[in-house]
Amino acid sequence: MTTRPGAEPNDAVRAEPAGTGTGRARDPLALEVRLLGSLLGQVIAEQAGRELLDLVERVRRTTIRLRRGDEPALRGGLVAELAALEPDRAEIVICAFSLYFRLVNLAEERELVRSARRGDRERSGSRPAPDASLAAAADWLRRSGAARSGRSAGGPRSDERSGPG
Repeated sequence: MTTRPGAEPNDAVRAEPAGTGTGRARDPLALEVRLLGSLLGQVIAEQAGRELLDLVERVRRTTIRLRRGDEPALRGGLVAELAALEPDRAEIVICAFSLYFRLVNLAEERELVRSARRGDRERSGSRPAPDASLAAAADWLRRSGAARSGRSAGGPRSDERSGPG
């Protein structure tokens, strides 16, 4: 996102990652989760400010470290920081994590559907469906035998068109 020359970027622009937020993603699910997390961070910065986004990120990084290995001093510092939050700030932190985990669950559900569809295609021996581009769809039609049936991938013949014209 760009800003006017000489203007300071807003909090959402400053929160935007250098890449798309998908940099070290290992697979489609990880890619989607990283992207959704980055987008959520931008929304938090825009709606609640950079300071709250920094707090959410600090809590997130600290809990990841604690999950990898308990450090009593680090745990105590996190507990003290969270206990000292004003109720409105605590609510934002809670909502941020709640939204993040809802987004992760949705991404996981989408991956389960994608995986099931891949499995169905493999079991049935059918060709994969085309991606969303028109060129890919036309290519897929050509490969799938549309030309053998006497139809072209270019759409209906002029005598088959309906509507004005």
